[in-house]
Parts: sequence; C-alpha cells; structure tokens
Amino acid sequence: MGDAPSLKKLKEAVYEVDDVVDEFQLKAEKYEADSGFLSRYLHTQPKAFVFQCKAAKNIKKIKKTFDDIVKQMAILNSVEFHVEKVLKKLFDAIPNEKSEGLSLTNMANKISDKLTNSRLLLVLDDVWNEDHNKWGEFMVLVKNGSSESKILLTTRSRNVADAVESTALINLPSLSEYYSWQVFQQSFRNAVKDLNFEFQEVGKEIVNKCGGVPLAIKVLAGVLRVKKRLEQWHAIKESNLLNVEGKERQVSACLWLSYFNLPSHLKQCFTICSIFPKGHLIDKDQLIDQWIAHDMIPECGVNYLEYIGDDYFSDLVQMYFIQYVKEEVDGKVICKMHDLVHDLARSILGDEISLVVSRLKYETLPEVISETWSLQALHVTSSDIVKLPESTGNLKKLRVVNLSYCFCLTSLPDSIGNCVMISSIELFGCKKVATLPSSISRNKRLRVLRLGRTKLERLPSSITALENLECLDLHWCSKLIELPEGIGNLKKLVVLNLQGCGKLRGIPKGIGQITRLETLELFVMGEDDENYAHISELENINKISRELTIHGIRHCMDPDVAHKECLKQKTNLQSLALICASDVG
Repeated sequence: MGDAPSLKKLKEAVYEVDDVVDEFQLKAEKYEADSGFLSRYLHTQPKAFVFQCKAAKNIKKIKKTFDDIVKQMAILNSVEFHVEKVLKKLFDAIPNEKSEGLSLTNMANKISDKLTNSRLLLVLDDVWNEDHNKWGEFMVLVKNGSSESKILLTTRSRNVADAVESTALINLPSLSEYYSWQVFQQSFRNAVKDLNFEFQEVGKEIVNKCGGVPLAIKVLAGVLRVKKRLEQWHAIKESNLLNVEGKERQVSACLWLSYFNLPSHLKQCFTICSIFPKGHLIDKDQLIDQWIAHDMIPECGVNYLEYIGDDYFSDLVQMYFIQYVKEEVDGKVICKMHDLVHDLARSILGDEISLVVSRLKYETLPEVISETWSLQALHVTSSDIVKLPESTGNLKKLRVVNLSYCFCLTSLPDSIGNCVMISSIELFGCKKVATLPSSISRNKRLRVLRLGRTKLERLPSSITALENLECLDLHWCSKLIELPEGIGNLKKLVVLNLQGCGKLRGIPKGIGQITRLETLELFVMGEDDENYAHISELENINKISRELTIHGIRHCMDPDVAHKECLKQKTNLQSLALICASDVG
C-alpha cells in the first residue's frame, strides 16, 4: 500500500525517540524518583515480544460414526508442515497409545498396522507447504489404508494442490452481492436492527468493494459497527483505498482501511501481535500482560489494567483482527490471527527482522548470528540448543528473546547484558535452567521476564536493579526457595506470578512498596520475621485482582490485622485463601 513506506519511517523515528526517552528517564529517575517528574511516557509503537504456543490445533474427533472408519481429523498449522508432527498426531489418536518416547519408525509401523484395510478421513486445513518431497514422505504414512481413504485439504495456493497431486480440485467462487450482504449483517450482530435505509444503502456499496471475501467483509463490519454517523460511513465508502481491481488487492485494501479506522490504542495493541509466527495460538492473559508491560494500557482510576486489557481484547475480537479459538478447561482463552490479518500487521512493522526457529536439532546457534546487526526478535523454541553463543551480546538492536521449551538449555550467556535494548526474555519450560547471569541487571529496558517451569532455586540479587520490570513470571518453579532481598525496588512491577512455587520459604521484606501489583497469587509468610515480609505489607497493595493465597497465616498473631490488611481494601479479589502452614507444597 502507498502508506507503508511512511509508516515504516514513522516507526523507525518513534523507536529512536523512544530509546532517547528511555535513556533520559532512567537517568532522571535516579535524581527525582519521588517527584513524579517523569511518571509517565508515551509509547506510540509496540515493541516485539515473546510468546510460546503449540504449533498446531488439537486433533478433533469426527462426530459422525462410521462402522469401519478410523474416525480422526488432524488439523495442521497454516504455515508449518512437518511429517513428524502429523505422525505424532495420528499415533496419539490411536486409543491407549502415546507417542512420547517412541521412535518415528515404531510409530509409523503401528499406524500402518492400524490403518490396514481401514478407511481414513484426514482433513488438513489452510495448508501452505509446497514441498513435493515432504508430501511424498507424508503419503507413505497412509499407504496401507483402504482404497476408499480420503484426504480433504484446503489451501489458497494452487502450487500446494499441485504438490499433493490432487485428484479433484474445487475452486470456491467469491460470494455474490446477496451473500456478501448476509455475511455483513451476521458480522454486524444485533446492531444491524438499528440501521436505517440510508446506512444500509451505503453499507451495501462498501460491501460490494470487498471482492466477495468473507474476512474482508467481517473486518469492515467490525469497524463500521462503532461508526455511528452516516458521514463516517460515506468517508469509508469514498476512500481511495477501495478503488482497486482484483480480489487480492481488494482484500488488502479493506484490511488497510479497517486498520486506519481503528482507535489509536487498539492500533498498537493489534500491531504488537504481528511478531507471532503465522498460525500460532495466543494465550489471551499473556497477551494482556504484554500490553500492560509495554505501557499500552493507561491507568484510569479504579479500572484495573487487566480489566481494561480485557476490553481491548474483546474489541479486537469483535472487529475480527483477532480470532477467538477456544476456552480450555482451566478457563484459559486461546486466540489467533488470520493469515491475511497477520500479513497486514507484518507490513506495518516493515523491515523489523525476526528470526523464528522451532525444533532446531543443533546444540548452539552459529556465531555468525552476531552479524545480523538489525535482528530485533529471536525466537528459538522447542529446540535442542544448550546455549546461545557469547556473540549474542553483539546484537545491539535485539529487543525480544524467546527460548521457550528448549529442554537442554542451561543458561543465558553473560553477554546478554550487552543487549541493552532487550524488553522481553522468555525461558518458559527450559527445565535445565538453574541460574541467570548477574549481567541481566544491565538490561535496563527489560519489562517482561518469564521463567516459569525452570530449575531456578534463586534469582540473582542484581535483578532488583531492573527498574522498568513490569512482569516477573515464575509460576511452577518448583525448586524456587527464595526471592532476592530488595525486591521492593521493582516499583513498576504489575505481575508477580508465583503460582506453584511449592518450596518458597517466604516473601522478602519490601514487597509492600510495589503498590502497582495487580497479579500476586501467592504470599508466603516465613517463620523468620527479620528476613521475610509480614502480612501488614499487603496494606498498600490494593490493586490485586483475581486470586490470592496466603500461606503461613499462623505466623500472624493478631487476626484483626489479617482482616484489615487482607480483606478490607482488597475489593477486587475474586478468591482469597488463608492457609495456616507455611509449606506451599
């Protein structure tokens, strides 16, 4: 689009301004920490950040029963196609069988036996891989199936259809004007009944410029739903962006126009999603945590940041910039971005470089990575790497490090402290990580640090120098014994997740100074009053929402104090548990 270069230049300029302001803020706060002189600063563009998620949708059982059919549907990720992944999905679909610990050969043999003379229906949704060799490997898996076995594949690429040697091609036509308007009305939901004749006529003209593509129609409907004046609808209808020919260009134009009409606060929240690889699933709560950590959600009196973030999320879902996928048993909400919407977000970010690697079989990355001077986001997940090269410290523009589920990783290099631009580090699920380098204290711009399910027993004391840290996630660090003294210095901390830290001996003194805390699910009163915080330190932490569990309440000699500090002003708590024993486990 014509506006992309200017957006790119604006983004680069804003990054430079943001860096200068950050530098100035860090120095100014040393002299005027309590003056409020620089209590806020504006982020007009999102920074890339870390996220881990499964690389594919879950297998679903086909609901209708066929007497002699193996009834399984495997849905693959829209970008990645891995024979190993498909093999594991098929194997796990066999009753009483699990793929963990088995070789690919063993799994393939059992699948082959299971499918002998059976009919198989396999559905692959939104596939992009065009590698003939990969498809050849895949077809070997189902060669023993009945001649009546079928594979149903959907794709937007004719090259994919050629690669799989399709025997029957069905080209889906664009929606007619009538059905396009039906999709618009459905997407508009209940608000459609309030549309008078004039709005409907303008709306139909807008819909007819969407090329009959449901996604474009839905996104524009989401934007128009919040436009209450007829002249606003006319402005969208008359936009030069929609005056293009060709389906692909029409879809792109509709998405760009919808983006331009987003409120400014939603623009940056949407764009920050773009560093996720295509097709990856997004945890709603962690996404909101990132918005908070990057100051994308303003503090508005009694409205807690997480609740405002929830409203932002709902707005983006209703406008179809984010797609709701499912709600898991534990209440966790999972979402994703449509591929075309993802393309839009990536084009807004321009040439910002991200390296995304999964299932890498090498123990380390090559030293040459340090020559990628413009690298800003490093995602190496579910891989066999043991360490990052020391040359990682040469990546001066690096803002995001995501090494989630690298089970062999033992630590970060000391040189990580030289990456002064880093705003987010994620080591979730790195089960062998037992220490962090003390040099992490030099990452002054670090806002998000996720260390859940690691082997950490202690954090380096230097971590308390991270004055901008807003999210410290340590959930299910089952070996964590204590937090560092001086944790009260982390005055910008909003999220301190200690759920499942069963060996934690107590919370250090000074926790009460972190008055911005909104997530503190666990508070442990230690037996030693000289080193650990008393329950009275909760008095000033009144923004805590959702759940709070207090262990060691028996160490509080005055029940009235517990009532005053824990209950009186914690009006936003949904659940409070008071447990006598200090032992969390």
